[in-house]
Amino acid sequence: STTLEGVSAIKWRGANVKLGNWRQVTVQVKNLSSESFEDREKREEAYCTKSIGYLNIGPLAITFNVIPVAIAAITLGPAGGAAIGAVFGMTSFLQCIGIGGSSAMGAMLFSINPFLAFVQRFVPRMLDGLLLGYIFQFVRRRTDAYMASLVTGFCSAFLNTVFFMTALVVLFGNTEYMQTQGWRNSPHL
Repeated sequence: STTLEGVSAIKWRGANVKLGNWRQVTVQVKNLSSESFEDREKREEAYCTKSIGYLNIGPLAITFNVIPVAIAAITLGPAGGAAIGAVFGMTSFLQCIGIGGSSAMGAMLFSINPFLAFVQRFVPRMLDGLLLGYIFQFVRRRTDAYMASLVTGFCSAFLNTVFFMTALVVLFGNTEYMQTQGWRNSPHL
């Protein structure tokens, strides 16, 4: 092993590193990139439009964000589940306006009624987290933690889908957009 006692600066991978005491390290990076402004702009646009936690397929998005909501509900209880569900709902709503990714259906629903789009995206996710906390506590009193977690995990995806689709049908089921998407002839409505 090598110590750097008495050394005030080193060059490391094209960057000048100034060493202070053990708490302070200053790094001065020169232009390490030779990419053009257009390439950098494209890369930044790609980073800004990636939707973390969502898999967009056509107008719908499959979400993996129910996993942290379920974990929060299990570990933090109903309030923690509701809080993380609210964050999940907010990210879902922000996709309606193109922040953190985009949702074609969300953008269309936002153009129809922004308030109802917020309700449809936010409330079901927060309610999902809240109920998951109560479901875990209820099942945990009657069985072991493994079974309670298994039931909560199943209910996470199930309740998210039921709440989201119910809010979609109740709030936007009679809109022209939903009618043109095949909802008019649905035997379930």
